[in-house]
Amino acid sequence: MECTKCGAPQLISARVVGRSNADGFDHDIQLRIDAHPEALVFTSAKRSALQASVCGNCGYTEFRVEDPQTLYTAWLEAQRRQAG
Repeated sequence: MECTKCGAPQLISARVVGRSNADGFDHDIQLRIDAHPEALVFTSAKRSALQASVCGNCGYTEFRVEDPQTLYTAWLEAQRRQAG
């Protein structure tokens, strides 16, 4: 694979993490889509860990999620409920 910005082949796959104040450990940053965003409690939240590709030449960074289909399904459900 090549960098989509500069074309260099030096791509680095990286986890995107945050440190929790509660336990002091690194945890994957996740994207969240609520299938029932209008709910106060049971939003049917779906999550997927965020990953990154970093160019070792220019530093350009692209993000992607591990499980896009789960997020897309939850988003479609939210759209159906809003149109509903």
